[in-house]
Amino acid sequence: MKKITSICRAIALPLMLLVALVSGFEAHAASASGYVGDIITLSIRDYSSTGASIYNDLLSGSMTARSYSWTSSNEYVTSWRERNSNFAYVIFNEPGTYTVNYELKYSFPGSWNTYTFSATWNVTVESRGPSGVSVSASSTSIYVGESTYAYATVYGGSEYVSWSASNNNVSLYRDGNTCRIYGDYAGQTRITATTSNGHSDYVYVTVREHNTISISPSSLTLREGDTDYLTADITGENSGSCSWSTSDSSVVSVYGSGVTASVTANGPGSATITARAYDGTTAVCHVTVEAKPVVLPEVSDLVATNVDEGVELTWTVPETDLDIEGFNVYRDGTRINANLVDDSRFLDTDVAEDCRYIYTVTVVYNGHGESGASNEVAIVRVWNAMEQVVDIQATVRAHKGKIEILNARQLPVVVWAPNGAVIYSGEGESRKDIEVNGGVFIVRVGRTVHKVIVR
Repeated sequence: MKKITSICRAIALPLMLLVALVSGFEAHAASASGYVGDIITLSIRDYSSTGASIYNDLLSGSMTARSYSWTSSNEYVTSWRERNSNFAYVIFNEPGTYTVNYELKYSFPGSWNTYTFSATWNVTVESRGPSGVSVSASSTSIYVGESTYAYATVYGGSEYVSWSASNNNVSLYRDGNTCRIYGDYAGQTRITATTSNGHSDYVYVTVREHNTISISPSSLTLREGDTDYLTADITGENSGSCSWSTSDSSVVSVYGSGVTASVTANGPGSATITARAYDGTTAVCHVTVEAKPVVLPEVSDLVATNVDEGVELTWTVPETDLDIEGFNVYRDGTRINANLVDDSRFLDTDVAEDCRYIYTVTVVYNGHGESGASNEVAIVRVWNAMEQVVDIQATVRAHKGKIEILNARQLPVVVWAPNGAVIYSGEGESRKDIEVNGGVFIVRVGRTVHKVIVR
């Protein structure tokens, strides 16, 4: 009998409370208020009579909380200090009106049934007003036509500040607690941020005039390997210095000290040398570098010799890595070879007896053209029949440093040097010694021509 009574009581008590709860579920929302940064207490005991009953039952243990939740309509500005089944401590970081929802799922001892209790608060949060403000700037020095930014940090509040400038050399573009400062004219101005309750802070911004800069000369043409100098003319701040740079160091390199710089041509092409003043103002010099001319080696040791067929020319081929196509032979300034000569020897057969000729030879290089002329060599064409001796009495001998002529009395004697110059002309004697340097000489005694080599 006692057991049945206990069971009945366990069933009856939840039913009675349920009736009470259902009757307490009016469609309403409680109100709460506070200030930004303050702790606001939301308790189900203060929400309604039903909430107060649940509050007491949860404390006494006659009701068991299965789960609960507290949520805000704007969790981004909400800070929860404590949340439990009966109450919550909440802080809002911005002023405004927020909705806080609470939901509790509970049951009674000895019962498997679960019940739900919900509550809603409309919370109004106000700002007490800032306690101060601080202003900083991304730069406190700008040039005319440039801009910088000022930033206001508000303490104890989240309101926007008002911005002002102490003079009209700048323009202000406001965006909340950020202000863009545009430099219109040179001068210094004070930028001030002020809160609604009178707190203020400021920063000074100086607007400077730009430098002017020019380079002399403004353009330059150099040969590869050459060096020249540039000078920068600067007015304004730090007018005694600037930085130097090149657009292409393979064409031209630059080394600057103050307002002067040396420029060295490294390779053919075009490049730009830039001088930059302290404020970023620049000037340029356009540099053109021409390729270093190729030195074309010339023929050397050109020698002209009378032979039976005419005048024979021989020369020394220059030693070079360049590709030689051939040689041109010039007589008295006119080229006489129809095609390039591919040897270091040339025979000129178009010559006349007793005529004087001047010869030069040039080299033709593949891709580079014709070299300069060789040494000039002059020669008088004479009949060269050494094997025929008409004046058999005459004898011509070569000795060291001299030519000896014997038995040439009353015969005309002419001696030509290797370059064709006449070094002796006169009447022969029984013996005649003609001092000469080493080389090949032509000696004519009467009608007899001799070729002698003097060591």
